Amino acid sequence: MRFDAGQSTAYCRWHPLLVLAALIFITALPVSGFCHPDLELQIEALDARIQAGEVNAGLLIKRGDLSRRHEDFPAAARDFAAARKLSPDNSLIDFYEGRLQFEIGHPEAAERHLALYLTAEPQHARAWMLRGEANIQLGRPEVAA
Repeated sequence: MRFDAGQSTAYCRWHPLLVLAALIFITALPVSGFCHPDLELQIEALDARIQAGEVNAGLLIKRGDLSRRHEDFPAAARDFAAARKLSPDNSLIDFYEGRLQFEIGHPEAAERHLALYLTAEPQHARAWMLRGEANIQLGRPEVAA
């Protein structure tokens, strides 16, 4: 990096050992420092309600979505499956399952769930965007458009 100040020229270089020390420091940080404590608190609150007997599809969908955002994908999948058992006709589950499948790298399953959801809710812009992205990943840009 070069800095000019009038007639004089100064050069600034990052010493390789300084860069290495910074990388070691960053990788040594505890993973929990990057977690989402607000999501954890919301999940714990829903856990308490569900354990107290307040079980319904809406709570399971909400907890599943929070788990997905927290990147606990197996917990999210379990909650969405349990919500589907309680309310098999709830089309919103297809949206959340589609979003989960997209995030875990299964664009075909995501596209299938989102297509089902969009038959019930054709005005949902985020669902159309996710479905389009899934179709792009599947190599179908014309369908995505």
